[in-house]
Amino acid sequence: MFYIGQEVVCINNKGFRYPTSLKQGGKYIIQGIQKTCHAIIVNVGIKRTRGSGINCATCNRQVTTDEFHWFNSNRFAPIESIPASHEIAVKKLIEESQTILN
Repeated sequence: MFYIGQEVVCINNKGFRYPTSLKQGGKYIIQGIQKTCHAIIVNVGIKRTRGSGINCATCNRQVTTDEFHWFNSNRFAPIESIPASHEIAVKKLIEESQTILN
């Protein structure tokens, strides 16, 4: 599962009907998340150069009208699964518990 602010890497930039600047291996920050009928879509800050909105591929309902491309989340993989701040907190707890046990 993804979250806003998470750093991700593009693992699939193939198969678009229109040109996009999404780069294979490119690093991005998730800026928005939405659910459609068939997928979770994410905004990684790439502005659209054409069109006026994004429609659901299943029901054709308009999902967004903003200026950004929204990509299927399966095009991305997390760079880190645990935020660095959480990892630091866990390490400190382990160190403190070891100090208490000694």
